Amino acid sequence: MFETFVVKNLTNKEELNNSYNYFNYLFILGIIISLLASYLAYKCNIKENKATQWVITIFAFLFPVIYTIYYFIMHVLLGYKCYKSKK
Repeated sequence: MFETFVVKNLTNKEELNNSYNYFNYLFILGIIISLLASYLAYKCNIKENKATQWVITIFAFLFPVIYTIYYFIMHVLLGYKCYKSKK
């Protein structure tokens, strides 16, 4: 609440609109990256049981940078294939 008061009273309207636009673009970019990481996690764990597949997919959505780094190291650099089940 205090932040809203400070922003409304200490900035002019033009700067405020620009910061909202910047925030909107970052938010949309973050959602797109999260969805792409989730899709990658879902497809890569397609042969795991459904509970494991969904837990990994949710983790990838919530922490897309961590999952993307993990995916890059495991599947691109080290060459492990997706779709392999550990069963």
